[in-house]
Amino acid sequence: MTPFFSGQPSNPFHLSLGGYLSVMITLLLLVGLSFRYYDRKKFQRIFKLLQWVQIIFLYTWYAYHRLPLSESLPLYHCRIAMFALLLLSDQVSFKYYFALLGLCGSLLAIVYPIFDPFPFWHLATFSYLLGHYALVVNALVYLLNDKSSSMITESNIVAFTAGLNALLIIANTLTGGNYGFLRQSPIINNHNLLINYVLVTLVLSMILIGLNQLLKGKTREYLTH
Repeated sequence: MTPFFSGQPSNPFHLSLGGYLSVMITLLLLVGLSFRYYDRKKFQRIFKLLQWVQIIFLYTWYAYHRLPLSESLPLYHCRIAMFALLLLSDQVSFKYYFALLGLCGSLLAIVYPIFDPFPFWHLATFSYLLGHYALVVNALVYLLNDKSSSMITESNIVAFTAGLNALLIIANTLTGGNYGFLRQSPIINNHNLLINYVLVTLVLSMILIGLNQLLKGKTREYLTH
C-alpha cells in the first residue's frame, strides 16, 4: 500500500499561506468558469465525472481499510449534497435545496478547510479538495440552470435543515460519529447536542436563505434571460 492510499493516520496537513492562497484562487477560477459555462453540456459532464471519480476512490478506500461507520458513512452535509446532485432527477423539487446545501457547505469547507490526519499527498486530502471543488461547480451549474419560478421558501429551508440535522443526530447517536459537526463543532467547542443542533441549524439556515435570495436577485435574472 503506497503512502497515497495508506490507512494509517499521521499528523494533519496544514496549509501554508501560499497554499491557502492557491486554494482560494482555484476556487475563484472555478466559480468564474461556472458562471460562464454553466449551460454547456460538456462542462457539466466533466465535473460530474470528477465528482464520481472522487466518490468512488474515497469509498473504495474506506471499504478497503474497513473504516468504522462513525467516519465512513456519506452523512456530512456536503456528501449528502454530492449524492443528491448526482442521483436525483432535475424534476425533483427539493433537489434545489441540496444544491444550495452543497454550494454553502463546499464554500465553507474550502474557505475554512479541516483536513483528515494525513499528509498533503494522500487520497483523503486529494479527495477533500477535489470533492469540494467539484461540488461547488455542480451545485452552481444546477442552480444557474434552474429556471423554475417556484423556488423553495425560507420556511422550507429551515424545515429541511432542521429535519436533516435531526436525522444526523440520530446517526451520530447510533454510530458515535460527528456527522454534520453536530456532536462537536470545529468552531465552537461545545459538546451539548441540543445547543449544537440549534446553532448549526440556525446558522446554516441563515446562510442558505442568503444564498437563495442572492440567486433570486439581479444576478439570477441576468443569467436566466
